[in-house]
Amino acid sequence: MSFSHYPLHLYCRECGILFENEHGFNVHCCVTHSGITPLPPVISQDEFNKLPFWTTSRQAQTCPVCLVHYRSMAELVAHIRLHHPTRNPLFPRTHQTSPEVLEFWAHSVTRNFGYEAGEEMLRGEKHLQCPRCPKTHESKFKTIEACLEHMAGRHYHNVWEASSSVVYRNWSRYVQLVAPGEMERLEMKIFTTPKVLGQSRNPINAPGTTPHRRRMNINTLFSIESIPLPPPPPPPPPPQEVPLEQLSPLFNQQVMAELHQEQLMARQIAEEDWPMF
Repeated sequence: MSFSHYPLHLYCRECGILFENEHGFNVHCCVTHSGITPLPPVISQDEFNKLPFWTTSRQAQTCPVCLVHYRSMAELVAHIRLHHPTRNPLFPRTHQTSPEVLEFWAHSVTRNFGYEAGEEMLRGEKHLQCPRCPKTHESKFKTIEACLEHMAGRHYHNVWEASSSVVYRNWSRYVQLVAPGEMERLEMKIFTTPKVLGQSRNPINAPGTTPHRRRMNINTLFSIESIPLPPPPPPPPPPQEVPLEQLSPLFNQQVMAELHQEQLMARQIAEEDWPMF
């Protein structure tokens, strides 16, 4: 299905309805929007023609009203809450979104990110809530940067300590999903600030060094080229002959017994060759 034969100005973005002619669109504006024509979507006609073929991920990260794609889910949720409130049936006014449009978008979010992660994204609270503090009004912040500054000043002294915490890793993974690329930028900005973390003379254990920076320092100091080879072992001493006096008494007795036995055999052979008369 293609929308190429439907002009963009006949689409009501507040209700998600596309009309075939201007008469039906004008009647809809008079009945639903009190005679005030809603604004058109903030996209081009070519992008509007590709609307039915959008993937689930693009639908989840696109404003259902303006049809503008957002890379950050946090910005998208804040944009919808601020600029597209839900329509009140008792007081119909223009520029108010139909609940069905927002419900379809919420279904796309939960289908793309999973039910639990999608519900947390729609609430827009987890990435602004400190995962270590109890969930109160004081532990919720307006921006991700303010929340990370709170954790850096109260819970974690450096990024190495934070990355070793399971709670922090789960929270940062969710923030990376909600706002891609924000965690790396904020960690470089906050955890390297001397005001929050102080300074250290050791470049390996210095607070604020990222795990990649620390691995590079360790590999530099403990590389194969920097480790000296151990000296070769000395050659074994040559075997020395041990005199008979230093042998054990048991060994001397055995040797004397063998010599006595040989003498007896030699005497017996001599008597057999030269018998005595």
